[in-house]
Amino acid sequence: MTWAQVAVEAAGVTDEFEWPLTLGQVHHELARRQLIPDTKSAHRRLSSVLSGPRACGEVYIAGPAFRPQRRLSWLSADDARRWLSEHFALDPTEGQEWAVYLATDHVPLVEVLDQWFGPLGVTSFAVDGYQ
Repeated sequence: MTWAQVAVEAAGVTDEFEWPLTLGQVHHELARRQLIPDTKSAHRRLSSVLSGPRACGEVYIAGPAFRPQRRLSWLSADDARRWLSEHFALDPTEGQEWAVYLATDHVPLVEVLDQWFGPLGVTSFAVDGYQ
């Protein structure tokens, strides 16, 4: 199987799941299916092969990827107010005795945890950990 075919299979793998997968999860799933070896070099190669499709939005992998950052701007004050009204929220834990947070040492998992637990009001974040 060529790496171009692996990229197509990786896109299929990400579409099969209801939540975003990290690059490591995609790698392990492809290795489980015996499409690529379960090695560090195959993981690095998969990352390289998927960089183009990720940048174009053809394959979605959770976690950091290069995305140009730009300042928020609007065409009018009404547009700005509309955006703010859609994004404004009070702290849901205000006044509560306890708050639940999920911490991980794996940055790409924050997006997965947010998708699973965010609707319940649980905040997820990454901490620097042993790698």
